[in-house]
Amino acid sequence: MCASDPRPLWTVVLAGGEGTRLRPLTRALHGEDRPKQFAFIHGGRSLLQSTLARAERWSAPERSVVVVAREREALARSQIAPASPI
Repeated sequence: MCASDPRPLWTVVLAGGEGTRLRPLTRALHGEDRPKQFAFIHGGRSLLQSTLARAERWSAPERSVVVVAREREALARSQIAPASPI
């Protein structure tokens, strides 16, 4: 741990679910079946983007890792900053 880093923690965001419980809502919003973490429900950001923004309180963006299902990788990459590894 670097003493000069004000946010030395890492954030791991688990975003691999299928989002079946909110499927009717996400289908209505996006016209397709989309897991809720990738849906734009409120505030102009997806739930994943909102989570990553909140995570910046504790760790720098380059210390955030997003875990997604392989078939959702492209969707996740389209929504996160290039510095966030998947």
